[in-house]
Amino acid sequence: EQLRELQEASTSASTSASASSAPDAASASASASASNAAGASDSASASASALGVGSAATLTSSGLGASSSSSGGSKLTASVGGGSNADATLVNQRLKEMFKKNIYQLREAVYRLLGFKVDMYPGPKGSFQVKLRSMYAESEDDYLMFQMSEKGQLDLLESPYAKTLPPNLCLGLNVFKSFPIFTGDITRHCFETMTKF
Repeated sequence: EQLRELQEASTSASTSASASSAPDAASASASASASNAAGASDSASASASALGVGSAATLTSSGLGASSSSSGGSKLTASVGGGSNADATLVNQRLKEMFKKNIYQLREAVYRLLGFKVDMYPGPKGSFQVKLRSMYAESEDDYLMFQMSEKGQLDLLESPYAKTLPPNLCLGLNVFKSFPIFTGDITRHCFETMTKF
């Protein structure tokens, strides 16, 4: 009977020892996992540093996501932004070149079809001024100046050449209020003056 009591006491002690050792094993396992994770993180950091990125990647539980943080990530973002700025600058440059080409083509068409070289300048209070010189003009100073207001009102401005025009050339403008008739008369007048022998 004493032997049986000793065996039961021994069995009880073994059970208590097993129960107390289970949390220690779990704690040791968790510590090992944390240590492994820290080692993986350090390894990733070292790899990133070796690549010159300077950021650590942390994998999610699914293994599909990653997050990065540090000055390296900022540098990468800045590099992408710089590329966008470069693309925008290139687009603007090409637009300017196309606009300049279209303006040249328009001025050349007006010169060949209507016989006037056209130059435009900014004017006061939102208006703009137009300088016309006939292809048949005898001098570079033989030009007319017009001003168009912001509301579309077009007026002939005084100029040294305008003062030399005979009154009959201004009938189209003064009587009929027609600028096309006026500029047509100017073209004919300049052509007749140039071809006189």
